[in-house]
Amino acid sequence: MSLPTHHPPEDWLVAYVAGTLGEGESLILASHATLCPSCREHIHTLEEAAAARVMALEPVQVDNFDLAAFLDALPAQDDPAEHTPPPSPPALRDEPLPRAVREVLPAGDDVRWSFLAPGIHQIELTLRHEEMPARLLRLKPGLKVPLHTHLGYERTCVLQGGFSDQGGDYVLGDVSVRDGSEVHEQRIHAGEPCIALIVSDAPLVPVGVLSTVLSWFVKA
Repeated sequence: MSLPTHHPPEDWLVAYVAGTLGEGESLILASHATLCPSCREHIHTLEEAAAARVMALEPVQVDNFDLAAFLDALPAQDDPAEHTPPPSPPALRDEPLPRAVREVLPAGDDVRWSFLAPGIHQIELTLRHEEMPARLLRLKPGLKVPLHTHLGYERTCVLQGGFSDQGGDYVLGDVSVRDGSEVHEQRIHAGEPCIALIVSDAPLVPVGVLSTVLSWFVKA
């Protein structure tokens, strides 16, 4: 299996470790890191560096702190043994998905693809970004997505198959980040469907007649 060659921006990794990266970008990054050993190692290195920096800080003396009184003031906690463990995330049968994606699948035991446009099916995830749902798209082999651009950013992580556009070839684990300054069209690779995780700021903007027809199907 080939390794990803298109990675998230470096500042995403730093913000992810610091806990300041947005939920949408975090979902893309976590999915990518599941499939990219080098980014997993880089995240681990950043975490170790952050931990070492915290450990190097001088302790702060707090006068007159009563630990027993503080603990007594905390709300009573339920006994975890009294609760039934939550059900496992619903399985999207026959599709290998990163854990981060499975955690935001719609509720239910039988999550199915719904028609979006000819050759394109989708699943809307429970995570929303800029009022847009994060989505899984399933695009048929050989499909050409006509020219379009975006109102804001479109972030993509390939989870199966692949596609090509003006930025190159994107296969398993690769991340693409596009903004409104870029116009592109995508050709889905032959052989198997492309499954992609998409986190967008806004719906796509068609460029040309074919893309206008596509936009009749593709809504926010």
